[in-house]
Amino acid sequence: MVKLALEGGPPVRSTANYLVFGMPVFEEAEINEVVDSFQRRWIGTGPKVQIFEEDFAGFTGA
Repeated sequence: MVKLALEGGPPVRSTANYLVFGMPVFEEAEINEVVDSFQRRWIGTGPKVQIFEEDFAGFTGA
């Protein structure tokens, strides 16, 4: 039986095929939405969260 990489076995992915989680792409539209939310002081709940929840529910069929 092959050991898990965590236990000293071979890695599943090479560094050339590494999944990067720390470098998301934020374009101007996303930056503008964040700035707009800060300017309107809606950072936890509010109209954008409601729209997101409705869209996400539709996407997942919830």
